[in-house]
Amino acid sequence: MLLKGIKSFEDLDDFIFENKVDIRCRESGLSVTLVEPTEEGEALALILSDGSQLELSPEELDHYLEVVPPENINNGSL
Repeated sequence: MLLKGIKSFEDLDDFIFENKVDIRCRESGLSVTLVEPTEEGEALALILSDGSQLELSPEELDHYLEVVPPENINNGSL
């Protein structure tokens, strides 16, 4: 699953809900816990599981984020 087709906040929100996937930062491995549009509406504000925030344009999503399918979300670890 790729994020290349995402063009807006609504697209990403729908993608996460419909596919029941985890979106993670490629660099840190942290999960995206909240997605909001920025005030300007051109970028997405992403809150990560440690409370940090990323602001990315839709074109940058696939470069910085990865989609983790449901079967790989927990990795069997506690």
